[in-house]
Amino acid sequence: MFRPIRGGSVPPQWVLYSKLANCGEYAKVFVYLMNKKGIPSRVVATLGGDHAWAEYYVGKHKIIFDPSNPNNPVITDTKSFGRNRNFSYVIAYEIPTSSSAYVFFNSRSWDDVSGEYINRGELVVQVLHKGTPVVNANVEIQSTYLMENFPERYKNPIHVLNKTTTKNGSVLFELGPAKYKIVAEKCFIFLCWKGEAIKNVSSDSRTYVTVELKIDYVRTLFNALLVLFGVAILAKLLHKRYLDKHP
Repeated sequence: MFRPIRGGSVPPQWVLYSKLANCGEYAKVFVYLMNKKGIPSRVVATLGGDHAWAEYYVGKHKIIFDPSNPNNPVITDTKSFGRNRNFSYVIAYEIPTSSSAYVFFNSRSWDDVSGEYINRGELVVQVLHKGTPVVNANVEIQSTYLMENFPERYKNPIHVLNKTTTKNGSVLFELGPAKYKIVAEKCFIFLCWKGEAIKNVSSDSRTYVTVELKIDYVRTLFNALLVLFGVAILAKLLHKRYLDKHP
């Protein structure tokens, strides 16, 4: 069966037609149908994990529902549900009601609902270069849980969140209890620096980690080649324009 968007989100209409779906697509179909009936609903999903479900409202009462679990779809104990699946971060978001809107749709506009499912801990990342705090460094948090527990399917850590460091070179994350890979990067023109660390986060506690940046030779060389290529193209265009004016 042809998948209309390879490796990405597919419209609920396609899932209804094909009868093929994963948990995320089951959740989107459920939310799509509920919204069509006028019942406010959203998809709920994990960042850094591999599961999605739904929430909907009857009046002011919110019901958590997992359409991919036919035996016990209603989730009454959300903390137990999250703890048993080692969630890192949980979001809820709305989806479009028309299939054409999926061409432009992304789920970056979401609400953080992690507190309903996880007893989170705090991770404070300090980014330094030669002992000096680095401002506006990009810090990415990656979960190693799926890679370590299901290596036949997951070959690399899974992205959770990105943030940038403040004026003191640090940034705060609130995450579920797990082991994380922290990747910090900073680029200026074509020069790039990078540092990595591994740290465990525990519930209801604060963990500190320092990441020291070092020159990223591979990315710096790649960026330099791109700059040189761009300069060469520009020089060629200017030379051609000069020859056109002065044959």
